[in-house]
Amino acid sequence: MSDFLVDASLPRAAASTIRKCGHQATDVRDIGLGAAADDEIAEHARLNGLALVSGDLDFANVLSFLRPTTTVWLSSVRPTVPPLPCF
Repeated sequence: MSDFLVDASLPRAAASTIRKCGHQATDVRDIGLGAAADDEIAEHARLNGLALVSGDLDFANVLSFLRPTTTVWLSSVRPTVPPLPCF
């Protein structure tokens, strides 16, 4: 099981969908980081051993955001796309 931090660039339902697949997921808006800068969000994920799930392409610059233990999963999820199956 993995633990995820869901960025505010994704719909609120993203964290719920991840939890339905048996993983832990927290939305940044639920922990006071909804308006935080990208580097603050990445640092929170790193310090807490969380994989960051984001639709924000700013996180694609891994040299700026990644340190050991932080994983960035860039998502192309759009609200109009049917839900993905659990893996």
